[in-house]
Amino acid sequence: MNENVMTKALEDVYNIVSKNNNNGTAKAFGVDLNAFTTATMIGEGEDIYDLLEEINLDKKQSMYDFVAVMTTGWAAPLDENGEIKGAPSKHKDRRRVTLLSIVDIKQSELASLLKFDDEEEMVYDFGNATGSLNIAMLSLAE
Repeated sequence: MNENVMTKALEDVYNIVSKNNNNGTAKAFGVDLNAFTTATMIGEGEDIYDLLEEINLDKKQSMYDFVAVMTTGWAAPLDENGEIKGAPSKHKDRRRVTLLSIVDIKQSELASLLKFDDEEEMVYDFGNATGSLNIAMLSLAE
């Protein structure tokens, strides 16, 4: 995986689409990297997994280099056992967070960034993620 290409794609897409991320829905974008990055919304829904399934069934991803999905929510600090007690949205130290994941349709490679609203720094992951979102994103690859 070329981390430089994936980082540029993540940052470009984040800068294009993050202005519209506050309504609580998951959004999917078809992304092309040419002389400049373009991100076209190809779906939106309450449930990210239903959204990814709909995109895959309709093969909406087939004409793009990448598919990106963006979700927002609340994050809360973990306790001493590595768990969150209660809903993060109710925690006194909650923070608003955006997750942007992007999959290279041709190479079956996944990367993501996590951005807290109260910090400038972005946290990147290049193919180390596991779990159901990772599996659902990779199902979009050819």
